[in-house]
Amino acid sequence: MKSLLIFILLLCFLNIFAQNKWQKLNGPQGGYPRSLKAFGDTMLAGVGDKGKLYYSFDRGDNWYSSFKLNDIISDFIIADDNSIIFNAGKLGIFKTYDLKTYSSLYHNGYFFICLIKDKTGVIYAGTDNGNIYSSSNNGTNWILSLNNNSGYSLNNFAQLSDSTILAGTRDYVYSKKNGSFWNGLYFNNFGDIIVSTDVYDNIYICPGGGHMKLSADRGNTWLDRDINGFLFGNIMYNFIYANRLIGAYGDQSELFGTGWGMALSDDQGLTWRWNNTGLPPKFAAAFSLSKSGNDTYVGTNAAGVYKSTNFGDSWFSINNGINAANTFAVNFDNEGNLWAACYSNGLYKSTDKGLTWNLKNNGFTNSYLYNFISDDKGILFATTEQGTYSSTDKGENWNQISELFFYYLHKDNLNRIYGLSYGNGLYRTTDQGNNWIRIDNGFINGYVFGFAIDSSNNIYTGTFGGAIY
Repeated sequence: MKSLLIFILLLCFLNIFAQNKWQKLNGPQGGYPRSLKAFGDTMLAGVGDKGKLYYSFDRGDNWYSSFKLNDIISDFIIADDNSIIFNAGKLGIFKTYDLKTYSSLYHNGYFFICLIKDKTGVIYAGTDNGNIYSSSNNGTNWILSLNNNSGYSLNNFAQLSDSTILAGTRDYVYSKKNGSFWNGLYFNNFGDIIVSTDVYDNIYICPGGGHMKLSADRGNTWLDRDINGFLFGNIMYNFIYANRLIGAYGDQSELFGTGWGMALSDDQGLTWRWNNTGLPPKFAAAFSLSKSGNDTYVGTNAAGVYKSTNFGDSWFSINNGINAANTFAVNFDNEGNLWAACYSNGLYKSTDKGLTWNLKNNGFTNSYLYNFISDDKGILFATTEQGTYSSTDKGENWNQISELFFYYLHKDNLNRIYGLSYGNGLYRTTDQGNNWIRIDNGFINGYVFGFAIDSSNNIYTGTFGGAIY
């Protein structure tokens, strides 16, 4: 029944999106996908350090904004119950069925980095201290699978055709098949190891700043790759096998290596070459890679998402809908004007629904904007890293009304404004921001994220650790 419901929901979403076309607006630009995964025609991207989720149902041609958490979304898998499970840094592991709402599955104080599901349905999650946790019931319960205790982060997972899971850490490559224990396949002390596989079950590993190695016998013996020293000193963030080896690099300093962008190998890693055709010049880093069929995708630090249909020979932008990924808030005022609060760029106003924008920063002491809201009387509120501001003249001038820093602002049905802070609790003002009263008595901690009001005017809020009040 649940699978049927999910199928119906997906059909509804597809129908809705087929009727509503998105166009790139002449507005604030920027942002970088920290994670990118392709599942057939569906793509998921976790954008920026604040964990905003974007999704596409047409292989990246058009993107739609979903929810935002407050930490890095760095990986996705599809569970056997057709849900999407993803991790968000120290906030832990989450699940969504509809890409609109989500629920917390597990957190333990560690920073969750990578996920994988084997062919039996068991899910594995790697953390920044090197431990691996597993779930055999679609994420409902988790156990410690590998107590690494090295203090070195899990970098990524890979999988062989017999469902053997591979894990790359700072110093080891581990392997595990179904019910067996984890075994060390390879040790090095040169740098973080990235691991990948190809269609022939060859295993590739690339220590950070070092030479690539290949094993054709499941890790028993290793052969040196990169015979021309191309990889040495360059920082490889990710690589995949998609008819050829494709590596994503991001060393901009050029103090050690000389590379940036996309590296290609047609001989199983023996020799390499750069190919950045279609990519913007000297973008900061190529962080994430994904593939689906003959399509390859790369998430960049400063230029969004690019796609290749010829295994990296050329790339083209597919950012329609992710054009303001570093914009922390987009909201309308009571007159129907659109506002965009942009981190490091300030506050923008559009009177034509986003076709054109004008900067409205007069009065701000810095341009690191986080949120914007308008009350029913037309008083505007905006938050920066140095406090909260208001405007009574439609945003032409701004005055600081509080030194409190709020990540989010909300309004209830009685025109009262609420401020959600990171560590300092929940506040409310009833006098247009002149006075703010803390109202989180009874909360376990002051890290407040979620906020909602139902039809009976009951208020709900969520805090760090998964508690809802």
